[in-house]
Amino acid sequence: MSAGFKFISKMLDSKNVDAFSKYGIDAEKFPTPEEREVFRYLEYYIRENRTLPSPEELSAKFEDFVYIPNVACSFDTLAKELNGKFIQMSLARLVQGNVGADDEFAKRDNLSSLINEKDGYELIEWLADEVDKIKQRINSNQKIGHNIKTDFDWFLDEYERRKQGKTFKVFPSRFPSLNKIMGGGYSTGNMYTWFGRSGRGKSIIALIEAITAAINGATVLYWGLEMPKYELYARAYSFLSARRGIFTAQIDGIDYEVGFPQRDILMAKMSPTFYHGFKNFVKTIDQQMKGTIIFRCIDDEDFMRRDLRELEFEIRQTGADVVVIDPAYYMDMEFNSSKTAGGDMAATSKKLRLMAGNLGVVLHVITQAEETKDQYAEDGERVLTPPKRNEVKKSKQLLEDASLTIGIDTKDGQGVIVPAKGRNGGEDEKIDIVFLPNYGLVQEMPSAEEAEEKFTVNF
Repeated sequence: MSAGFKFISKMLDSKNVDAFSKYGIDAEKFPTPEEREVFRYLEYYIRENRTLPSPEELSAKFEDFVYIPNVACSFDTLAKELNGKFIQMSLARLVQGNVGADDEFAKRDNLSSLINEKDGYELIEWLADEVDKIKQRINSNQKIGHNIKTDFDWFLDEYERRKQGKTFKVFPSRFPSLNKIMGGGYSTGNMYTWFGRSGRGKSIIALIEAITAAINGATVLYWGLEMPKYELYARAYSFLSARRGIFTAQIDGIDYEVGFPQRDILMAKMSPTFYHGFKNFVKTIDQQMKGTIIFRCIDDEDFMRRDLRELEFEIRQTGADVVVIDPAYYMDMEFNSSKTAGGDMAATSKKLRLMAGNLGVVLHVITQAEETKDQYAEDGERVLTPPKRNEVKKSKQLLEDASLTIGIDTKDGQGVIVPAKGRNGGEDEKIDIVFLPNYGLVQEMPSAEEAEEKFTVNF
């Protein structure tokens, strides 16, 4: 006997008028027209009377209905059986369009009809979306949420996993004051948005933070959507060599450890002596970096898809702990269903935020602020002015969805980082930085005490 009539019989015996909605049962879950006819009548009857007919009434109205008294199976078991049959029939419709000549749920768009219309990439994406829809239909009867009174075992288990560093990880920033504001560093499951005007060092800061995470053991997936890989590698090597302290340079009376000149690496104009040392250095980076960085750049021939589905695939494939998207507005955007300016970016941002939580990664996204008159003094000279949140227009949702938003501005070897919104406070607290990327030197400005100590040593 079918699970459909068993389910209905159990409803009648228990007088459970909410069973259909509670277990996610609709007309398509019933495999036969006879079962669907009874289902639709019961839906109408419940809506009109807020009760159920007797088994005798229902049997008299539908001669094909078979009443089964005292069904031993639970509603959960019967719903699972109905869902199993629904999956089989849905997959059959997905492949061939229908499961019979009179199939009321036939699919006009199916694998057979689309196989010669779409290219392989489009087809597999469509297929994955359709399978996701089927999964959503069968998960509708799952328990909603967690009850704080009874669901505590998962919390205690998660506490132990976090204690052991298995699920919740914190990766420090290069900038100590930022770590202090965040309570230790960037935590997995969160999205962080960096914003600044064009050419002010957003990409450099993002790369510095990626390198810092990798040094501390993270696998970093870096989507460089506006720079070729040679340029990113050159920057990374310069920053890493500065961390190693390859050279020492005195700036404003203070000694700093610096690296191979970035410009010379980019232009391939290092002296033979420098180049010999540089070759030896790049071969020993594994001694400095516990984790690694996986770059995906605009000149990668196999990097044609830059949408959310590809990002999720690559995060899973690489086992990334930290992800950088630079900049976010060069991604392939989600559909703009709201039909508003910036609606595609808003839809993408919301899904990025969910992805960070679902996959348990630290997600850095970079976006751009607009130019304003405030950044210029009366004499027309540009002054160090970190952008405000309202200067970000089309990608504003990236700021709303972030756990922490951070503004950046740089000028003449100096810079400022300003947290603009965060859960842990620190809003508008300016962090002054030394910004000399050509020498691989990007770090927080030493405190007055540290600067005085170094200055005294030198003299």
